Amino acid sequence: MIISYVHFLTAYALPLLLVFTSFFTMGYYLAKLLWNDFLPRLSRSDSANSNLSADQVRRKF
Repeated sequence: MIISYVHFLTAYALPLLLVFTSFFTMGYYLAKLLWNDFLPRLSRSDSANSNLSADQVRRKF
């Protein structure tokens, strides 16, 4: 039984390609979200404000 090239593409290659591209795009946007949103929140601390004057700290918060 010979499986044709078109049948292989439509049955196996294209669904796998769609699954992998969706996982890669989800991973990319999740990594982007973590890098841009959660990492700056983690790095914010009291030591980050130690080099600011009292007036700058009041304006920041």
